[in-house]
Amino acid sequence: MARLRQHSVLVIDDDEALLALIERFLRKKGLDVVTSNTALGVSQLMRSFRPDVVVLDQTMPTINGNRVADLIRNTFGPLTPIILHSGSDPHVVTRMADETANTAFVPKGEHLDRLYDAIRSALRMGSASAQ
Repeated sequence: MARLRQHSVLVIDDDEALLALIERFLRKKGLDVVTSNTALGVSQLMRSFRPDVVVLDQTMPTINGNRVADLIRNTFGPLTPIILHSGSDPHVVTRMADETANTAFVPKGEHLDRLYDAIRSALRMGSASAQ
């Protein structure tokens, strides 16, 4: 019997402790996870890892999540699923997510099961759009 392909997630956040926590959690859920504590070099990571979903911090020191999301979408296609994982004002981030296709928002501080649910939802939407 052929083994199903493991889904992959790229997580970008400048908080290294949170990155490690998210990585452990998602790996236990059976996902292939790559993390980065900087948005610099995201294009190279995307090319080499080819994630199914990107989890992206909205507020980082070198470049904000909106600009990174734009770069990802302009380079890898507008339907690339992105989940904004942010401690920023939820009204602002929710509005940004609502205005962009295949973008969801999960506030930092929520249980990681909520982030996992958003990832699963993004994977389902990606599968549906690929058919």
